[in-house]
Amino acid sequence: MLCSVSVSVSSEIYAGNLRGAASTDRWIQNGTVGGESFEPRFTVHGFRYIEILGMPIDASVTVEAVVVHSDIGQARPLDMKNQVLNQIQQNIQWSQRTNLMSLPTDCHQRDERKGWTGDASLTVDEALFNFNNAMPVFAKFLDDMRAEQVADGALGDTAPLSFGKNPADPNWAIAYPAIMWAIWTHYKGQTARQQQHS
Repeated sequence: MLCSVSVSVSSEIYAGNLRGAASTDRWIQNGTVGGESFEPRFTVHGFRYIEILGMPIDASVTVEAVVVHSDIGQARPLDMKNQVLNQIQQNIQWSQRTNLMSLPTDCHQRDERKGWTGDASLTVDEALFNFNNAMPVFAKFLDDMRAEQVADGALGDTAPLSFGKNPADPNWAIAYPAIMWAIWTHYKGQTARQQQHS
């Protein structure tokens, strides 16, 4: 039997915001007694709802969502003694975590799963403060940006350049020095704090 875990424009679930992003996984059941499992490989999907099509009416299915992201370590604890502020902080951390998959992405649910330089420069400080190991992701992203840099020094809108243009909009091109500065000041300050406590 073909079972399709799907979100498409013809679906009951609104998917217009996905634009051109592939978001359908197809699975053919093999008839294993006691059940079987399916996990897509080499892809991630950002989603809020899923729709399962092609299952018999009397079949049961269990769906487990798996969070996938770069190994950025645990979020640093921050308790502001206010439930609303703590929830906002938790939402910020989840949003950042789901947008760090080998590179800082714009959004994980639609066809902008790319390393938009402007978005990265606006979130680097938050990532460095919130996660123990975000720096290697941003350092690698700087390498990606440098690899896309053309002879006159211009940078692209995305790195690797897969969408947008080169030269980038000035607000996006400023990401290169902005990310370097954020990493330098964050770790310089951290080293100074460590020396004060020694």
